[in-house]
Amino acid sequence: MIFLSLLVVISTIIGSLYLKFIIDAVVPMNLDGVLSFITLIFLAIGMFRVTAEYLRNHIIIRLNLKVENKLVSLFFLKILRLPILFFKNRENGEVFSRYIDGLNIKEAIGNNLIGAIVDLFILVAISSTLFFINMSIFLIILVTYLLIIGLIFVSSELIDKRNNESIISNSKAFSFLVEQFGNMQINIALGLTEKTKEKFETVYNKKLESGYRESIVFNNANFVKNLFSNIFFISIIWVSTKQIFNDNISLGSLVMISTLSSFLLPSLDRLISSYLIIRKSLISLQRYSDIINYPEENYGQERLELFNFLTINEFSYELNSKDYLFEDINLSFKKGDKLLIIGDSGSGKSTFAQCFVRFRDIKDSSIYINGLDINKYDLNSLREKIIYIDESPYLFKGTLMENLQVRENIDMSLVISICKMCKIYETIKKLPGGFNYYINENATNLSTGQKQKIALARALLKEPDVLILDEALCNVDYNSLQVIEEFLIKSTLGIIFITHNYQHLMDLDKVYIFKEKKLMPLKNEETEKTRGVLA
Repeated sequence: MIFLSLLVVISTIIGSLYLKFIIDAVVPMNLDGVLSFITLIFLAIGMFRVTAEYLRNHIIIRLNLKVENKLVSLFFLKILRLPILFFKNRENGEVFSRYIDGLNIKEAIGNNLIGAIVDLFILVAISSTLFFINMSIFLIILVTYLLIIGLIFVSSELIDKRNNESIISNSKAFSFLVEQFGNMQINIALGLTEKTKEKFETVYNKKLESGYRESIVFNNANFVKNLFSNIFFISIIWVSTKQIFNDNISLGSLVMISTLSSFLLPSLDRLISSYLIIRKSLISLQRYSDIINYPEENYGQERLELFNFLTINEFSYELNSKDYLFEDINLSFKKGDKLLIIGDSGSGKSTFAQCFVRFRDIKDSSIYINGLDINKYDLNSLREKIIYIDESPYLFKGTLMENLQVRENIDMSLVISICKMCKIYETIKKLPGGFNYYINENATNLSTGQKQKIALARALLKEPDVLILDEALCNVDYNSLQVIEEFLIKSTLGIIFITHNYQHLMDLDKVYIFKEKKLMPLKNEETEKTRGVLA
């Protein structure tokens, strides 16, 4: 590509000689026979330059695609390897805005960085040519360069400040819109549209204000740049004309210098614009890098082929450096056990259960599976054997069958059997298209209870050894719930129930209660006393 740019510059310089030759030689000497021949040569040079530019731009387009593919793929693969808590502590719009930052980087690299290199090459080549043609013209160019470089250097800090403000305010506005679009039904149902409108105006006005300040800086920079460009061009013409009067150069040389200057000015303009865009992209690069450099989950090395038993010894979970959510917990759990955990809201039940699938960071030597520290296990295999489901299951856009196909070559008879056990098969048969029923974004065309049944069926189709149900069936109708729980209790799976609605759960192996930061076992008679009290 640099080679093609070199050819473009050379052909441009050679092309500028055409008018000089016509004015200084062909016309004065009446070289009519040479005119057509010379014109054809310069026409060929012009065609060559246009072709070289076309090929160069084609290479830039292909490079853009490769850069975008690399940036987007790297970003998405990184997202898949980030800890669950990363997403819990950030707004969806904020994370997605970092993806937009990646596209901004692509734009800067593909269209501006490469273009800036080419334009810099053009400036150096044409300036060098003018250096040998006319020293006075070269000095004017040099002074103009120095003035512009000085201006950019002085204003760089302000430009960076305004760019940063603009990017952050855009990110906040984008995050707000993503959040509100996802909760529009709640806003309308609770009559919060006017309050939401006020919040939007506050957020968006800040975005407009920061965008305005950024635009003012760029407008000022463009004003000074255009002012210098006009002074530069007029000065060159004035100096060249004076030199004609003094017989230092010919009229053809003036035309040639004017032609080269006409190529020089757009390149200088593009170079300055590219510089401003690249500086802004450096902020986007920093935000993008915040994601790329974020510590990934510790995936471990050992593969969990079969879950046999789990033991917990003196396990404590820190809320912060000064307080614990729970502490000194001991527990044993083997495959096939049916365990119930109860307790007040916020007592630590969900956090405790999420530790079994390492949704939370766990210190070494806290939880053991099959006698091996849980942190040693490969996360993918761990989460295949132990599946955690909460009360808000996620179903993606697509057919119902696509949501259920968690592994390849699932036998349809098994799918139907599992769906029957989860009391969702009769509902599926009534849906338009049955298993080919299309689920909307956020599964808005299904009830919460239906989504919970489908999520349970999907989990069972993965054939785990342990199932953790954290209020995972809280919206299922009572009759279906009894049938489902009876099936789960009789199964060979290890089941951990976390629920406030446990009055009907019988034949459990163990019942625990979170109380005063401790996990305490309940005897049968104590369990009966608590039925209905914590519900």
